Amino acid sequence: LFGEAEAVTNITHWEEVIALVQAFVGFKTICLEPLPIDDWAPLRKSADGRAQRGAHFLLSHLAGCSDVRVVCTLAVTGVDLYPPRTFDFITGMTDTKNRIGVFSTARYFGDKRQNNKDERLAIDMDLKRLLSVCLVKVLVRECLKLCGFRECLLVECLMNPFPGSKPEAINQLPLELCPICMRKLLFMTQEAKRFSDRLLGPGFPTIDISTRQDRGQTQCGLLTIRT
Repeated sequence: LFGEAEAVTNITHWEEVIALVQAFVGFKTICLEPLPIDDWAPLRKSADGRAQRGAHFLLSHLAGCSDVRVVCTLAVTGVDLYPPRTFDFITGMTDTKNRIGVFSTARYFGDKRQNNKDERLAIDMDLKRLLSVCLVKVLVRECLKLCGFRECLLVECLMNPFPGSKPEAINQLPLELCPICMRKLLFMTQEAKRFSDRLLGPGFPTIDISTRQDRGQTQCGLLTIRT
C-alpha cells in the first residue's frame, strides 16, 4: 500500500482481496507495511480539482523498495494519480522491466462515491463489494501481464481487452481464464508438474503432444512419452 492504508482498507474487503489474488495466481501473496508518500512525489490538482500524485514518481520509489527475487510487486493507493504526460489522470502504471506496478482506487465508481461525506469511514456495502471485485481482477490481470501474459482474443477470459473507458468496466470481464491462459498459468506456477506428481507419482513418464514429418506430411497430435 502507498500512503494511508485506511484509504484503501476502509473501502474494500482488503484481506479477502489478498486471499483471492493468492488463490487465483497460485503464488504466495504478502501484504507489506504501507509506504509513506512524501515530497518526492509532487502534488498537483487535476482538472476536476482532485489532489494527485505522479504515478511515475511512485513507481520509481517502488522500484527502489521492491525485492528483485519476488515474482512481482504491486502497490495500491487511495491517492489519485497522474501520468508524466498526455492524460489528466490514470488508474495505474506498470514497469515490466522491474516487474512492478502501482494502482489507484480513487477513480472507481466516482459518481456513487461522491455521495459519501467521508469515503474512508462510511461507504455502501454493495459498493465496497464491487470495488473489491474490481481490485481482485485488476491485481490478477496486471500480475499475469508482468509475468509475460498478453491480451487474449479467443474466448471469454480475464485477459480479454479492456471492455470500456471507466475503470469499473473491468467488472465486465470474468474472474476466470480461458483454457489456454489457464494452461500458461499452470506451467508458470509449476502446478502442472506438481499435479502430475500427485496423480501419477514422481518420476512417472509424462505425455507430450508434438508433431513429426512422415513421408512429406505433418502429423499433428502425435503422443510421445518423455521419461
